[in-house]
Amino acid sequence: MASIAPQQFKIDVVSNVPFADDDAKKDALQRYEANTTPTDINIYPKDFAGKDAIKGYLDAYNEGRHLFTIVIDMVVTNLVGVSGIPNLTLFHSGMLILGSVVLTLIASFIPAKMAAKKDPVEALRTE
Repeated sequence: MASIAPQQFKIDVVSNVPFADDDAKKDALQRYEANTTPTDINIYPKDFAGKDAIKGYLDAYNEGRHLFTIVIDMVVTNLVGVSGIPNLTLFHSGMLILGSVVLTLIASFIPAKMAAKKDPVEALRTE
């Protein structure tokens, strides 16, 4: 959710003291690392017509999907019953694959390095 602090509040919520001016308010928000940029959007339709309108908008947004998105769309459709929601670009799918490879290498390299330092006879005896 987006922060509403810059628009509405005139009191510093940490010190419970009113801001002296707008510059003091900006300084406090920067000090507390407040960010007014929304990071997500929650869409809650009020009725089925609204749901259909949102689905239509998302379908238009997802035009020109990639192969991975089609597979994800089939899974979501089977689980939830709504199609056309996932949107995965080629860059994002590549980053997911790269992240998976890096995590797999880390998860296998660290135990292998620890095992290589142990005496084989002692390692088998303690198991």
